[in-house]
Amino acid sequence: MIKTSMEIDNLGFSLFFSFKKNLLVRQTIDFILNYQYLYCQVFGKISLMIYYLKLILLWFSSFIFTTIIDVVWHILFFGKIYLQELKPLTTRSNGEMVIKFSYAIFAQILVVLGIVFLILYKSKNINIYDAVLIGAVAGILAISVYGLVNFSLLKNWSLTLTVLEVIWGPILGALSGYFIYWLKSKIF
Repeated sequence: MIKTSMEIDNLGFSLFFSFKKNLLVRQTIDFILNYQYLYCQVFGKISLMIYYLKLILLWFSSFIFTTIIDVVWHILFFGKIYLQELKPLTTRSNGEMVIKFSYAIFAQILVVLGIVFLILYKSKNINIYDAVLIGAVAGILAISVYGLVNFSLLKNWSLTLTVLEVIWGPILGALSGYFIYWLKSKIF
């Protein structure tokens, strides 16, 4: 907390504040010090709030970007293969595949959260190559490991799905890392 003029006097600045007997001067100094403290408190909190809003914008934008790229990979590029290979593994209702979207969205949230966190963690001096590399590693940890574990545990999980997931993990992570780095440089 900002010290009052009385406390400043007690700190050994009595020569500088030899006019302490003058009540108007003392009150003016107290007002200025308290106003300065209030100014720092208010604008410090506002700048912190703006920083957090930028982080939320960065994460949300990264979530949208990563989800779009993931959908393009899984539906447009390899949709037929995924559908054919996953058909015996999926929950079905009236012959149609049932997707539990809440769990799919939650999984996507965790993947993006992990990539954003790893890239932003100690990222003051991060360059584009580090961001892409960290993103690729995060993709390996999240997506590639998932494919390998499924192949090792699930009876009908195919080698084709495993290869697609192992390849896709670092690609998705690297693209997300690049996007996060680019967006961070624009908003921070």
